[in-house]
Amino acid sequence: MGVKFMVHYSLELWYNTVLVLLTGNLNNAEVAINALSIWEFFKDVIHCSLNINGWEMMISLGFLAAARGKLAYIFTTSHEVASAVADLSPLLAFSILLNSVQPELLLGTGWQSIVAYINIACYYLVGIPIGVVLGYVMDMHVKGVWIGMLIETFIQTVALIIVTYRTDWEKQVIVAHNQINKWFVADPEETVA
Repeated sequence: MGVKFMVHYSLELWYNTVLVLLTGNLNNAEVAINALSIWEFFKDVIHCSLNINGWEMMISLGFLAAARGKLAYIFTTSHEVASAVADLSPLLAFSILLNSVQPELLLGTGWQSIVAYINIACYYLVGIPIGVVLGYVMDMHVKGVWIGMLIETFIQTVALIIVTYRTDWEKQVIVAHNQINKWFVADPEETVA
């Protein structure tokens, strides 16, 4: 399980690295990378607070963040970067919405092997190509790269919902129960009685 977990997060790290590389080759790359980094920071901070109260807050916080044009000034003094961050704000709201559901589906399915294949397909066959087309060909710059990432996350979320829905949970309970029983050591006092 540890190797599969590491592969999953390595794939995600590499995907984010490719996004930074793509963004770094856009016109005015410094502003684009700064804006992308600020929103990635907010997405990760909010992503870490996954609990019931966090879920309730994420949707409203996402739309609140989308409305706050001055939020970027916490991290930068550049008006150009702040403007780029404000332009990306609506995308942050959708990122937060998708990322509030997706982690539970990623780890909750218990099918890390299947999830790894879904990640590879979505990250590298959907997200990056769409980001390249929107960012470079359609001349949407960092916004296009981020939209590619959002489309990838949406498709990945839908695929994970399908996997979760099609899982035979009764069978999974039996498998988990059997695995736990392999490690169960009876209390000597209970075996005597």
